[in-house]
Amino acid sequence: MAFINTNLRHVGTVGSGARCVLPGTTHGYVCGGWVGKTGAGHPWGPAVYGEMIEKFSLTSDGNATDVADILTSRRGPRGCSSATHGYVMGGHDFGASPGTQPGTHVNSIERFQFSNDSDSIDWADLTGTQRTYGSACSSETHGFSAGGDDNIAPYTTDTIDKYPFASQTNATDWANLTERLSGGSGCSSPTYGYTLGGTEQPGSVKVNKIQKFPFASQTDATDIADITLVRGGGAGVSSCTDAYCVGGSQNGTNPANNAPIWSSTVIDKFSFASEANATDHGDLIIESGAGNSSQAGVSGTTHGYVAGGTYFFNIHNHQYPREQIEKFAYANNVTVSDVGDLVDARSTGIIHWGQDNPSGHQV
Repeated sequence: MAFINTNLRHVGTVGSGARCVLPGTTHGYVCGGWVGKTGAGHPWGPAVYGEMIEKFSLTSDGNATDVADILTSRRGPRGCSSATHGYVMGGHDFGASPGTQPGTHVNSIERFQFSNDSDSIDWADLTGTQRTYGSACSSETHGFSAGGDDNIAPYTTDTIDKYPFASQTNATDWANLTERLSGGSGCSSPTYGYTLGGTEQPGSVKVNKIQKFPFASQTDATDIADITLVRGGGAGVSSCTDAYCVGGSQNGTNPANNAPIWSSTVIDKFSFASEANATDHGDLIIESGAGNSSQAGVSGTTHGYVAGGTYFFNIHNHQYPREQIEKFAYANNVTVSDVGDLVDARSTGIIHWGQDNPSGHQV
């Protein structure tokens, strides 16, 4: 495998001649998400959802800056990246009143430009009338959204949507996952899209399944391997050679006190070449008895990044959105480093702040 640098992105040739274009060289972006709660009225807060587009450096450690906005405040969008633009897919708002969470799901695909820190525009639509918590995958020329939830029965889909980066064209139904799935970690090799884990329907069953589908042919996904833990909602990160599933919510009980184990710190690594079961690549730096899920995954050339998410203190039964930006090396099986923070977007009265379930992008 040989790699060259272009002025846009890290590029490599792989086996069949396909180019590895996903890893970013300069910046990561985080869009939307749950930024906190007021604590008044009902158990969820009420929630405060964000519309920020935040940007942080992939070449030096540091905090993010708020550089622009997506069109509406929402949680649960998913992100694709071309060489020049970020694409924000779906998501949902909180709802008009307590008790309606989650609120309205959206099917929009928005686009924002990396070069000028501008607000997003309404670019196209997904095939479903509403969509959130899908798995995002990117080829050199197209974005893909695999699975996800909506407000219409049967509420979770197995559809894999595909849309072009170059033209303002709505997504088409490209293929199908093996089951209806939401919350899978989306990863991309030069030629295939992958979902790692997630929650399958019927039955709301969390799985450790790794599914694979080709970018070039209209072929349904196949179950090819397993991640180390049954879980959903982990961040998806991709190098040119491997996929990573970071954190996520899982089933089971804490062996120390029989409390539910809601979230994991585990980073799994899966080889595109061997397609063997994933291996444990390290852990997030969260104290014993806690975990993180629903964070944004950002893919650099030598390191993977996770930003935000939901902190679960599994022993004491509480949660809040996280503000940390953390990175881990692809080459070494080590604990991640805390390298910065997202912008403090809280308003008066919010108890905690951060960004849970935002979309992640890189350039």
